[in-house]
Amino acid sequence: CGNHLTERNHERAKHGESHGPNRTPEYQAWLSMKDRCLNSLDPAFKNYGARGIGICLAWKGSFESFLHDMGRRPSVAHTLERSDNSKSYGPDNCLWATRSQQARNRRNNFRLTHKGRTMCLTDWAQEVGLNPKTLWYRLRRYGWSIERALANPAKQMRRNHVVHLGDRSMTIRQWANECGISYTAMAERLERWPLERALTTQKTT
Repeated sequence: CGNHLTERNHERAKHGESHGPNRTPEYQAWLSMKDRCLNSLDPAFKNYGARGIGICLAWKGSFESFLHDMGRRPSVAHTLERSDNSKSYGPDNCLWATRSQQARNRRNNFRLTHKGRTMCLTDWAQEVGLNPKTLWYRLRRYGWSIERALANPAKQMRRNHVVHLGDRSMTIRQWANECGISYTAMAERLERWPLERALTTQKTT
């Protein structure tokens, strides 16, 4: 950790990209990358350096090398991202990416094994006819098992889609109004909950 801080201070003195409010976003990205990979006191170290995620030698020792390989970030919406999240930082594995591109990258690199076959999440979604985002949410947000997430077909539901429960039939919007929740919340319920529970559970206050 001490050696990392010494290198960092030395690098700051070599160019004009690091001073106070004039610090460039590219220089800040380089510093943050080094902290999470090399500084055991950094809060993010456990997810990077402690997991063996490192930095190529050229970038580790030189901001100029990093900037030469990466160039300026295209916009304020772009941040430093690795193409393969299991590999280290270097010119062959890094790009400037937006939040949506990063989310897609995480889904593309999320590998699933089902019935003896292993593929990335995007490929599984395409095979079973799901939007990759839907499959991602089922697994990561809703906590579904792989078997359930892949077996349940996507529900093509619109606000005027009629849902039947017993002798009652109403649109999703009407069921949502009756329960005191939004259409979006009702659609999520129907994706996750048993039908009767989804349509009859009132909003909690």
